[in-house]
Amino acid sequence: MKQTAKFKLSQWDAADRILMQDFNADNLKIETALAAHAAALTARGNCRMETFTYTGTGECGSNHPTRINFSAGRPDFFIIFGGSSIAMGFGGEGRILGHTYSSGQSYSFAGSTLSVTWSGNQMSLQTDYMENQLNTTNALYHVVAFYKLS
Repeated sequence: MKQTAKFKLSQWDAADRILMQDFNADNLKIETALAAHAAALTARGNCRMETFTYTGTGECGSNHPTRINFSAGRPDFFIIFGGSSIAMGFGGEGRILGHTYSSGQSYSFAGSTLSVTWSGNQMSLQTDYMENQLNTTNALYHVVAFYKLS
């Protein structure tokens, strides 16, 4: 009887006698390979990640909030960076930590806690400064969101 090259599973020809022990041996090989694959996936970590980008419009303030839609659900933790800003927080929390920086002879950083609101998977941020609101004109922002595995 022929066998597959990698896992040595049975490959019957029409003239071969089919035996129960051949089926059982093949199933044991498959079970062992699946268990090893599941263990390898578990070792990779315990979260799912989403990434996306958006481009800032320069609008800010209470009439022009920055709205960020997380398509995979409300994240457990997220980081947003671009322009001259970086922010991080926990999904559903009313505040995120934000930093803006400027360059010149040296970098200077200003940190603040920013208020946000949530509606489902959408986070809204509004301040009087486009940099703090993560919405600098034509700046490319990167969003990295982390979700617990179910």
